[in-house]
Amino acid sequence: MDRINRRRFTLRIDWRVAAAAVAALFIINAGLWIIRSPDTRDNIVLSSNDEKKVEYTLPDGTVVYLNRNSSLIFPVRYQKRKRCVILDGEAYFNVAHNPHKPFVVTTRNNVEIRVLGTKFNLEAYASDSIVRTSLLEGRISMHIDNGTPRGLKFLMDPNDEICYNTQTDAVVRNSDGKLSGIEWMNNIFVFKDTPLPEVIRQLSHNFGTNFIIEDNELRSYLFTGTFDNRELSLILEYMKISSGIDIRIEHSDSGGDAIVLFRKE
Repeated sequence: MDRINRRRFTLRIDWRVAAAAVAALFIINAGLWIIRSPDTRDNIVLSSNDEKKVEYTLPDGTVVYLNRNSSLIFPVRYQKRKRCVILDGEAYFNVAHNPHKPFVVTTRNNVEIRVLGTKFNLEAYASDSIVRTSLLEGRISMHIDNGTPRGLKFLMDPNDEICYNTQTDAVVRNSDGKLSGIEWMNNIFVFKDTPLPEVIRQLSHNFGTNFIIEDNELRSYLFTGTFDNRELSLILEYMKISSGIDIRIEHSDSGGDAIVLFRKE
């Protein structure tokens, strides 16, 4: 990395990542409605907002946990040969095993995940350029339609993580297994030399907040720290203390308020 432009900051408060007791964090009070179409099967839309995560059991017994501001479309009845769902956002899937009927997750980012029975996490917000898949158990096939004749195909084993950038077509594969990819289920944020744009991207999705980086130099700032069940205001306060970044709120008549990040004078 560029020694001149990049600056690293360690966030002063650090908590250990927990691995259990995640189910209690989810609220089954989900937004749920049916889409009816004359030429297709009836579909159900499962959605969460910026305040609640959602746990739901699909018709085949697959359990899905939706992160905040996410939605999942699934049919009232699956097709005969496969179980297809559509994700916009982030979700953890504990897929019911069925060797005769693959479970297929498609996204608005032209990514498809195909499994028979496994546990994995998929982050794929339609409004975002980052698609991230983490595999906990079993094996999955990942196909990316990037406009080339065959696209990109990957077979993933446990502890594999693949991050795909839809704008640059870059793929980063990580297999160190230090993070599970589902820390969000425990309301935990883990940053390790994470650039500021990626930090605020995660915070934006989880807290439903818009961010503006006023000074481009801030984009090269790197942050390290773990936040366990912290409110956004506290996370931002630790960032301010560790890096000298300051913030202000810009209000909009349309209600789309934004948090502006800038350097202290």
